[in-house]
Amino acid sequence: MLFVVNIRQRRLRSSCSSSHPLVEPHTRCVSFSDSSFSVYAPKIWNKLPEYIKDSNYEIFKSLLKAHLFHEAYQQ
Repeated sequence: MLFVVNIRQRRLRSSCSSSHPLVEPHTRCVSFSDSSFSVYAPKIWNKLPEYIKDSNYEIFKSLLKAHLFHEAYQQ
């Protein structure tokens, strides 16, 4: 399984978001495995703003593109 979704049994006041964060796997040492898709993808997904993660697929693509361009070219 590539991704594990962190689903809590109870809703906490501190977790206002409707999307569930992905569990970031822990690796033993900094090596080639840290750059693998199953390690790096959850880190990127968890850093995205909630409004992007909560959108449907068509809107997600355009919001993600705009967000990535903004992150890459902001000064």
